[in-house]
Amino acid sequence: MAADISFSCQASPQAEAGMAADICREFRAALAEKFPGHSFDAETGAPGLTLTILRANARALALEATWTAADGSRNTGAPLSTAFFDRNSDEQLRRRFYNTFLEQNPPPF
Repeated sequence: MAADISFSCQASPQAEAGMAADICREFRAALAEKFPGHSFDAETGAPGLTLTILRANARALALEATWTAADGSRNTGAPLSTAFFDRNSDEQLRRRFYNTFLEQNPPPF
C-alpha cells in the first residue's frame, strides 16, 4: 500500500505563471516515478513536501523544498538553480534537473 505524502507547490513572483503550473505538474510526476511506493496528493497534511519555485522562465529554473515529517518538524533543503544557455528549457531538461534536485534534497522517508 502506498504511503500518502502531502504535496503543495507554490511559485514566487520571479516564476512565470504558465511555467510554474508546468513545473508543479512535472515535478509531481517525477516524484511518483522516483518514489513509486508513495502517493503525492494535494495537501493531505504531514508528512509532506512543499515545493517553492523561486525562479522559472525559458532560460532558468530555481527550486527549494521543505519536507515536513509526520511529527510536524520541518527541514528546508538548499535551493538549487540552473540556467539553460544554449536553448530554452523543455520537459526533458527540467526532468534531469528535478532528479538532481531530489538527490540533493532527499525525502526523510
